[in-house]
This record gives sequence, C-alpha cells and structure tokens, in this order.
Amino acid sequence: MNPELLQAHKSEISLEIIKENIAAVKTLYYGSSEGLDTYVSTITNNENINDAIAIAFSAIENNITSLSNTTLKNAIENNNFIVDELYNHLKDLIILIKVDVASALSITVTFTDNDGD
Repeated sequence: MNPELLQAHKSEISLEIIKENIAAVKTLYYGSSEGLDTYVSTITNNENINDAIAIAFSAIENNITSLSNTTLKNAIENNNFIVDELYNHLKDLIILIKVDVASALSITVTFTDNDGD
C-alpha cells in the first residue's frame, strides 16, 4: 500500500476520516429508531444479513481502535497487519451492503461512467 494515496496523507487524519465515515454509514444503516436493518430483517424474515453486518462493523471499529495510537500512514509504512485486517473488513462490509442488502431489498446496483453529455 502506498501511504501517499491516503485521503489525508499530509495531515495524517486518514484514520479519523475512516472512523467518522464508518460511524455515518452505521447511523444510516441502523437509523435512530428504525433503519435499513429493520427493513432487511422484515423482508428476509431473519437476522442473517444484519448479524453479518454487525460483525463487520464491530471488526472495523476494533481495528480502528487498535490503530488509535498511531497514524494510518505510519501503520502502512511499518507493515502493520491490522491495516490489512481493516482493509479486508471494509471490503467485507462493502460486499454485504452492495450485494446482500441490495439483493434482499430487490435493488439493482448499476455503475455507469456516462454522465449524459
């Protein structure tokens, strides 16, 4: 990994940015009283997807906490294995949301680079 590709490599607040983004995604998913999690469990009649997402959020938060005494840039430069774990847990969460949640909610996720011009 190249630490210069971090979102805030010069200010070295990349880990804080990730932490805040994960908190925002978690708030969006769980809502203040009811969120997407409620809808997913109602549609699927089980908690399998929500349990997997909760595990992913917990793993990500634990990785971020483990790195709290350093910057993400330093952790990458020192080949800290927790950075690899964090990366893999983030990928797992993305897959759960883009594939499992989207499928449960009958949403088709499409990507296009055509902006209409």
